[in-house]
Amino acid sequence: MNWSFRRGGLEFSYAETPTTTGLNNYNQGNLINPEEPNDYLAFPGSSERYISKRGQAGLSLEFRQTTLRLGAYDELRTGRYTSDGTPLNDESQAGVSILIDWSPGPRTEVIAAGSVSSVKNEAGDEADYITGRLSASYRLGNAVALSLAYFYDEQDPKARSAGPNYVSNVIVFYVSYSF
Repeated sequence: MNWSFRRGGLEFSYAETPTTTGLNNYNQGNLINPEEPNDYLAFPGSSERYISKRGQAGLSLEFRQTTLRLGAYDELRTGRYTSDGTPLNDESQAGVSILIDWSPGPRTEVIAAGSVSSVKNEAGDEADYITGRLSASYRLGNAVALSLAYFYDEQDPKARSAGPNYVSNVIVFYVSYSF
């Protein structure tokens, strides 16, 4: 269900979808935003079939210089099998996210985004994931843009078998040129 109004929209969806994942050695999940949250259950090199039962909600508000997006999702993967027919246990993931995009001037953009997700893998182990991003961009004319960004990622497993406990802080500066 989608509702649109003058300055945004509201979306609700639920789907039960048969899904097959391939042996993608470079699968890294999706970009972190309310419409496409990371897939913390997909791992590079895994190949399986399952039924995805996923509910998702999103709210988008757009103003003259600011956009706000909120999202939430809950997914259960049942009926899991490897590509050779070996049965696997159920898995689940759920999370919320926020994105704020502010344009204080015609050439400047500031974005703040974050998400919190909880995952329960097939062994019953649980882990929480926290991500954040703060970035600023400035266009120098039509072809050149300067950007500075800070990324924060945290994984907090409830048990050692759920994966490593880590925190990542990354600062990136880049110049882009459009032809």
